[in-house]
Amino acid sequence: MIICTKCGQQADQGETFCRRCGAFLEWTGAPATPPEAPPPVVPAATPPRRVSAEPELGGPPVVATLSASSVRVEPGSQARVTVEVRNRGRTVDQLALEVRGPAAAWVSVEPARLNLMPDMSAVATVLFRPPRTSGVPAGGYQADVAVSSREHPDASVVDRVVVEVAPFIAFETTLAPSILRGAAATAARLHVTNGGNVPVELSLGGEDPEMAFSFGIDPPALRVDPGGTADALVVVKPRDPLQSGPERTRPFRVLVTAGDGSRRVLDGTFVQAPVPAPPPPPEPAPTGPPLVATLSASAVRVEPGGQASVAVEVLNRGRTVHQLSLEVRGPAAAWSTVDPARLNLMPDTRAVATVLFRPPRTAGMRPDRYPTDVAVISREQAKASVIDRVVVEVGPFVALETGLAPSVLRGGREATSKLSVSNRGNAPVELALGGDDPEAALQFRISPSKLRLNPGATGEAKVVVKARKENRSRADLARPFRVLVAASDGSRQAGDGTFIQPAPRGRRRWPWAFALLGLLGVAALVVANTYPPGPQPPPAATIAPAASVAAGPDIGGRYYLDPGNSRIIVITPVGENRYTIEEQLPASWPFKGTLEWVGGDRFAGPATLASGTKFRVEVERRPDGRLATQFVYISDDQGNPMNRIDPHELVPVS
Repeated sequence: MIICTKCGQQADQGETFCRRCGAFLEWTGAPATPPEAPPPVVPAATPPRRVSAEPELGGPPVVATLSASSVRVEPGSQARVTVEVRNRGRTVDQLALEVRGPAAAWVSVEPARLNLMPDMSAVATVLFRPPRTSGVPAGGYQADVAVSSREHPDASVVDRVVVEVAPFIAFETTLAPSILRGAAATAARLHVTNGGNVPVELSLGGEDPEMAFSFGIDPPALRVDPGGTADALVVVKPRDPLQSGPERTRPFRVLVTAGDGSRRVLDGTFVQAPVPAPPPPPEPAPTGPPLVATLSASAVRVEPGGQASVAVEVLNRGRTVHQLSLEVRGPAAAWSTVDPARLNLMPDTRAVATVLFRPPRTAGMRPDRYPTDVAVISREQAKASVIDRVVVEVGPFVALETGLAPSVLRGGREATSKLSVSNRGNAPVELALGGDDPEAALQFRISPSKLRLNPGATGEAKVVVKARKENRSRADLARPFRVLVAASDGSRQAGDGTFIQPAPRGRRRWPWAFALLGLLGVAALVVANTYPPGPQPPPAATIAPAASVAAGPDIGGRYYLDPGNSRIIVITPVGENRYTIEEQLPASWPFKGTLEWVGGDRFAGPATLASGTKFRVEVERRPDGRLATQFVYISDDQGNPMNRIDPHELVPVS
């Protein structure tokens, strides 16, 4: 009998490893003080046992006998015992065999089922296959082989075998990094993983063939449980520093030795660098502030709705790293941003950020000069923060909204509407109001004729539209017009409308006059048929008709539409007897069209307003040599004229 000096467990003579702690007994074992007890009876030497779940009366119907009560197996290999099963009953029985206990996961029975006739027996094999991993520690495991009867459920039997799993040692080592570089002592980390099924005791050391290094390993020895890991710090130090010259590369090894004598050798390389020169004396501290911020411009102009930018350059003149925050202060801060808003500056370095100014295009954004501060704040030294200033000038803008209500007027000679104008800009605006129509058939009276609106304000004016002539046609006349709003900055707005002159609805006058004319016509026909004409003079000589005109007159040029009017009409030749006609911009009612000669001194063709309205334009040279134009609006699907506008005189532009 021997005793493990590590844990105090008693072991039989001849055992190699301690059953409790797994220590190697040749190193840790010592003879026991009391005389050794006689060795225990080996279960395998005892005769086979019969175990039955039934009482001895009449004998059990099922008997199971194992070939051995204990077995030893190496992890990663297999061992086997046989079990003989006898059916002592009087009926055919089906018997199921299974293994129970801690070893059941890696123990199997082949075959797992037996069909036995009465008073017949069969043999099954029990296989033990413990895996070679740290998950199955070395030691003894109980395995119960159970035989269950289908015909006699209460007659099931169980026999037991003890499985001893042998110990094995397996460990892995790594060294990181394996290449060390430095002028003095440099460290690496040794990592050990125990893949065996017993604890392992490891001693650590280092060596190099040139004896150029000394090794310091902490700790110098490791104990690692099955499946566990452990680390040690390996410090390699050159014995002789390298004062100058190129680097030297030397090999070294780290030795890991287990208690059973197995060893792992880890190769490494040490690149020895020359000892660095002493650092130069510190530079004198810079004078002046450690941080300096400079803007690229001291003033900038921006329109509402647009954007402008300035750059801010920050210089770190100090000796410390600064984390800086940039922000905008002052009345412009609400619509200003800095990108990036944070900077990290090393000593004696600089960086640039951009400050963007984006004033909104609203009436509340008044035009003015806004002094704005750009602050650079240091997290490390609050007193080192700096501020620079820029003046942001926001310009004025004009934005008008107009409305005419009602926009469709109806009346014999005149009708009234209301014009509303809203100033959506950011500055006061002076407005002049007027009216215009393409036919020059209307007169306008607007009160007041001028408005002054502050930002965000709305003004109104009364608009009276009057026709120059009465409607004497049989259909309603629709005359387009617009109310013009001219701002002091030169921009213009317009409110479009339509003035409808209804056709006259009165009764016809003098019906008796038309009846009298009809009677006179009938009487003249009767007299002509009653009295034949007298002798007639001989016919005069026939006069040959004149040759047809081969081309119309030349009407190309630039003309005012009526004397005293500022509207300019341009007629341009584009081919034989063909012209284009358009109103030159800026125009009140811009249109474009084409003219073709239709005979005599007349030209006609289609035209289109900028709003999309289609009409017919006619140009005629009068006997006095002047040109006149007339606009005919088309309304129905057949192209019949709906409204013929009074002619306008075309006055050449001198």
